Amino acid sequence: MAFAVAAGAVYAAGAMLSPVPPLEIAERSIETGGEAGAALELPAVGASAVVLPTGDPITAGDEGPRPIAGTARLVLAHVVLDREPLEVGRTGEALIITADHVSRTRELASAGIRTVPVFVGEAWTRRDLLVATLLGSGNNLAEFLAIEVFGDLGAYQSAARAWLDANGLDDTQVADVSGINPGTTATAADLALLAQLTAQQPVMADIYALRPSTVSTGASFSDNTRFLPEIGANGYVNTYTDEAGVCILTSVQIAGTTVTIALYGQPSYPAAEEALRSVVTALEENLRTTTIVSPGDTVAEYVSDWGQTARIVATDTVETTSLSAGEADVSFEIDERTTVLRGTTVGRMTVTTGDGRSVVILESAETITEPGIGWRFADPFTVIDRWNR
Repeated sequence: MAFAVAAGAVYAAGAMLSPVPPLEIAERSIETGGEAGAALELPAVGASAVVLPTGDPITAGDEGPRPIAGTARLVLAHVVLDREPLEVGRTGEALIITADHVSRTRELASAGIRTVPVFVGEAWTRRDLLVATLLGSGNNLAEFLAIEVFGDLGAYQSAARAWLDANGLDDTQVADVSGINPGTTATAADLALLAQLTAQQPVMADIYALRPSTVSTGASFSDNTRFLPEIGANGYVNTYTDEAGVCILTSVQIAGTTVTIALYGQPSYPAAEEALRSVVTALEENLRTTTIVSPGDTVAEYVSDWGQTARIVATDTVETTSLSAGEADVSFEIDERTTVLRGTTVGRMTVTTGDGRSVVILESAETITEPGIGWRFADPFTVIDRWNR
């Protein structure tokens, strides 16, 4: 009798103190769905590139660096704003025009180089200089701006090289501020990435959105960057030299996202127009945004030995914008637990698509408590098995 009582006590203690096994984690497959879109056809002549919000540029034609003509002024604007940051709506310091500036302007104009007229005593703010350089193709003002900010053109070239390297534009070379020198070159891929940086730069985005045709000095000029605005193109560069050919750099809004397009070395403006229309049409027909996961979507589940379950849900949205809907590569890092409370962060999900890599925090949608008496006092073989795990 005493032995039975002792054995019962040992069994009861063993059952009550038996280890609680960790919750099983059941992951769910994540699918994008949809069929692949058509390949994007870019012109074979010259050099072309398209950049979606993330991912590598889509390129065609000449893969090597080519002369970029007036795109050099766009590089200048970025390097200036990197050296002297300017807030949207602010004018910045002013450059007072001297007789030397006027003389240099006349010299450039007599050589057939596009300029914006200046007069002695005028005060050109940094924003004025940027606007007239970018929109008015003022090569004289580009030169004055570079010297004013960097001291001389050599110092500007060094700063430009550093900025280009820092932004991954390794295949771009700056030999001057205007692009008249054919030694100022870049690949189409670099240029489309440059356009993407332009769309993201607040001051430059503001200038291209407002497109002023005058500045505070009263000087006026034509907007030389527009190209097919009727199809939604937001032109950043519209330029030509004999060495570079027709060069168009633009962005378009498609499928709720910004796409940048570089068409360089086009043989004529009609050819560039046809090429841009074709690219934009193809993007409109094939570019799609696919939702991979949304907040509250169940991506995995905790399952307990004692019959309780808890959904593991995403807390954020992951979307991919691409020309095809391929499978997403999904990996999980989920905490090992024996219990879990509703709303607790339990890990993360990493989603890798053609657009890049996104990390989503995961949380438990339900609570799993410790097992009750019924589970603990299972048959002796089950209790012994828990101790042997």
